[in-house]
Amino acid sequence: CEDSPRHADPGRHVTRPGPPTNTTAPMIASLPATPPPPRFLAADVGGTHARIATVSAADTGGLVLSGYRTLACADHPSLGDLLGRYREQAPTPVPDTLVLACPGYRDGDALVHANLPWPVALSDVRARSGMACLELVNDFAAVAHAAGDPAGMSETVVHPGRGHLDA
Repeated sequence: CEDSPRHADPGRHVTRPGPPTNTTAPMIASLPATPPPPRFLAADVGGTHARIATVSAADTGGLVLSGYRTLACADHPSLGDLLGRYREQAPTPVPDTLVLACPGYRDGDALVHANLPWPVALSDVRARSGMACLELVNDFAAVAHAAGDPAGMSETVVHPGRGHLDA
């Protein structure tokens, strides 16, 4: 869970948010080495909105999302309160395991970020949201993991155009 050794993986880095610098900090979490639980709450939290859903394993090997909601971050005094509100209003029981994708990086109990509307202490998020287990991953790493192997992907032209060699 939150205190697992994979959260301190020094081999994965993300540039600090804010003004460009040459420093790097450990990523919030490396991608899990073991499969996720069969059912968990996933939250993608940005500066404006949080997108939250329960993720379940499908019999076909894919994933099923249920209870999907988008909540405005500005309507909540903290990330823990936002997640607690989602839990209170969910039409079905919510798992007590949360996988949280956010920009930034972890520094002890703090999530260091440049665009979330509140300071984030992981202990506060866990206490206010009622989650027994909290896994963090950098939002960019979550997208890269979700994309999978690009060799098996197909392409769709949305709008044909011509590239400029000097661009």
